[in-house]
Amino acid sequence: MVAVDVFETMWALGVPSSDMTDLKKVEPFRVSTVGERLMLRKAMEDTFDVPSDGFIENPWGFPPMPLPVRRSTTSDGLIIAPSSISLDGLGHPIFWIDPSLTRRTDEEREHPERWGVRMFYLIMAIGGYDPDSLKWINIPRSQGVDYTKEDWIAYRQGVSSVLSTVRPLDESDLAEPMASINVMVDWALATCVELQAKVFADYRAELDAAYTTAVASTQGRSEWDVWDAKMKDATARIAATVESGAVPSSQVPEIYGLVDDLERVVKHTERCASMLSIPVVTAGSAGDSAAAAAAATALNAAKADVDVSVDSLKQDAHRLFELSSNSSPREFVRLHESATSLYMRSWRAMMVSARNLVRASEGQSAYQSWEALELVEDPHSQAWPPLMDLLAGLGR
Repeated sequence: MVAVDVFETMWALGVPSSDMTDLKKVEPFRVSTVGERLMLRKAMEDTFDVPSDGFIENPWGFPPMPLPVRRSTTSDGLIIAPSSISLDGLGHPIFWIDPSLTRRTDEEREHPERWGVRMFYLIMAIGGYDPDSLKWINIPRSQGVDYTKEDWIAYRQGVSSVLSTVRPLDESDLAEPMASINVMVDWALATCVELQAKVFADYRAELDAAYTTAVASTQGRSEWDVWDAKMKDATARIAATVESGAVPSSQVPEIYGLVDDLERVVKHTERCASMLSIPVVTAGSAGDSAAAAAAATALNAAKADVDVSVDSLKQDAHRLFELSSNSSPREFVRLHESATSLYMRSWRAMMVSARNLVRASEGQSAYQSWEALELVEDPHSQAWPPLMDLLAGLGR
């Protein structure tokens, strides 16, 4: 199995567009992004009022699992939720299962994500999860115990209350034998290993392609060079047509096609910048969730900026042709200049990421901007070590 702490930060950073704060909904067998993990971590802390070390995470889409903590045994019940547990979090099934079933093995202490997956299947088998509504079942209330805020306060203080009448769930509540559950858990973990290996392989392939794109762009072999030559030719022809007093209607499909090509090239370049940043972020912020969150936010903001700029450029192109009888040749030239500026912003971001990858592998500090890079080196004249050597230098 690929080490989880390495793998999770190697995968694509980014704050997800969908709401990832509903802890009652799960989507197993899908590798989570770091942004999703950070949002779920914050949601767990808020919902259960426990610190980040009070629950077990996993990178495969299974829900984070609170850790039961057996604090005391009252005269007629168990207290196995943390003393800080929130009112909303108290009913989670994990706190109402006999501790003999939730106890972690030595292997699960070494690989806690395995325990989280086993608890997911155990809770399903014990009837603590509704697969139709995708919600955890509040165990005390499912047993007819309608506890109040006062009962919750007593529970947190470790004293008897109406919650002491809740019967802990045990093997007698299982819908199937424990052996069958263990088989399902083994199958799920094996599936996760395969999933993780596939996603990691996909990431490495995209990282290799991104590095190849960055290197080629410094040697005059990029898609941009082909696009730029076509656009220069089209711009000159359109300018000549406009100057002659004609409407360049015949060039409309060509220019719209070139703008679509530009969108693909620019977004691909921006994506390369993101992919090349991931190993550097990983090496520089191991265990630092704040730094990872900041990097994820920055990459997401850069992507959003590119999207807005591309849309604006497309609107400019449409406007020029709608008003072509009144448009000057200079306005068509300006469209090309705007496209060039847009690409250069993405290209510079990609080059900073690529050079930072080289520098990180050599133990050097990262450039914080294109201007900082230009003060030190000329990216067009640099030797580019093989990607495998760079990753080896990062300890990956």
